[in-house]
Amino acid sequence: MNKLNWNTTQSNDDRYLYLTIMRDLKQYCARGYCEVEITLYRFVALPQSYIKRILPTLTSAEIIGHVIVDWACYESVHRFLRMMIAIVVEMNHVAFDQKAFNDAIEEFTQYLKYKKR
Repeated sequence: MNKLNWNTTQSNDDRYLYLTIMRDLKQYCARGYCEVEITLYRFVALPQSYIKRILPTLTSAEIIGHVIVDWACYESVHRFLRMMIAIVVEMNHVAFDQKAFNDAIEEFTQYLKYKKR
């Protein structure tokens, strides 16, 4: 089991874990809407009662409830993925690896198409 209890991978490499989380969130929230608690129930291999109890106490949980994600806006994507990964990291009592996150977001966003401003 990986240290983030993310149920679609067995890797312990932070960059790969973050990439897996980003990929799963992109597929699951493709329509631009995410209900944070339900998404965590779906992807985190921890008991739902634990997730429900701990989620309101997390400092990284900026928005509890519904999040709108504009997959065509880099800032929106970055903010959403950073928030979700920070929640998962804090929920599992491990340290957030900023370098691994930067590497993962750089690789992940290469394949997204953004609106020109």
